[in-house]
Amino acid sequence: MSEDLRDILRKVEQGELSVQEGAALLGGSKATPPPPDEPPPPAGQAIEDDLEERLAFWKRWWMIPLWAGMGVFAIGAALIALGDLYQWKFWFVCGFFPLLFGLAAMLVAWWSQRAHWVHLRIREHSGHRVSLSFPLPLRLTRWAFQLFGHRIPGLSEQQAVLENIDPLLKEMDKNHDPIAVEVNEPDGDEVRVYIT
Repeated sequence: MSEDLRDILRKVEQGELSVQEGAALLGGSKATPPPPDEPPPPAGQAIEDDLEERLAFWKRWWMIPLWAGMGVFAIGAALIALGDLYQWKFWFVCGFFPLLFGLAAMLVAWWSQRAHWVHLRIREHSGHRVSLSFPLPLRLTRWAFQLFGHRIPGLSEQQAVLENIDPLLKEMDKNHDPIAVEVNEPDGDEVRVYIT
C-alpha cells in the first residue's frame, strides 16, 4: 500500500476528511480537504440533530386530541344550534353529549401539553412495527406504584427497583429534559423509547 493511500485512510479515520472526500482522493479526483483551522463536526452530531428533530416533532402530539376535541365540540354546538332553531328537541338534547365530550378532549389536550409524553417505537427484523404515544401522568403513576408496585409480577421481587421508582418519577416531574433510550439488537430488532 502506498504512503499516499495510507495517509488518506488515516485522515478519513481521524475525521480530518469526510468519506466522500477520501473516496474522491482515492479515485484520483482533486478534492479539497477542509481547512485546517476549522475542526470537523463531531461524529455523533448528525445523530443528535436527528434525535432533536424527532423529539421536537413528538412534543407537538398534544395537538391531535385538541383538534379532535374541537371538531367534536363544533359538531355538538351545531346540533344544539340546529335543534334550537328548528325546535328539534331530540337533536338539541343529543348535541350536549358531543359538546361535553369535545370539551373534555380539549381539557385533556391542554393538560397533555404540559405533561410528559412517552413514545414507544418497536421494529422487529421481520418488519412488524409497533408505535405507541401517550401522555404520562407522573403523579398518578407515582401513586399507582406506591399502592400497587409490590403486586406487579416480576417487580415485587426487585425491591431496589421499587425503591428507586418514586425518586426517579419525582425528578422527572421537576425536570422536563427529554429522555431517549434506543436499543438495537444483533438480530435486527429495534426498541426506542422517548420521553418528552
